Amino acid sequence: MSSSAPCRFCLLALAAAALLLALPSRAADVQGAQQRWNQMDRCTRAAREAFPDRNAEAQAKRDAYMQKCQRKGRVPPRQGVTPPSGSAPAEPTE
Repeated sequence: MSSSAPCRFCLLALAAAALLLALPSRAADVQGAQQRWNQMDRCTRAAREAFPDRNAEAQAKRDAYMQKCQRKGRVPPRQGVTPPSGSAPAEPTE
């Protein structure tokens, strides 16, 4: 019985060490993700300021501006807000 107690302690210490080693990388991942989201928000804000009109032409220009900004900032592109050409808005169902 006494031989299994040190073994359990070793396993517990090993698990704690592995957890402590994994924490800094997880924090860095979270911080990196937050920085990407902030960059994406800045691109969206800049596109809205550059093309404030609420028509289809301005929406298309905002989308292009936003995608260019996101490529420049090396963040994943967000889905555009311009509806695909030739598509009609969905009819509400009741």
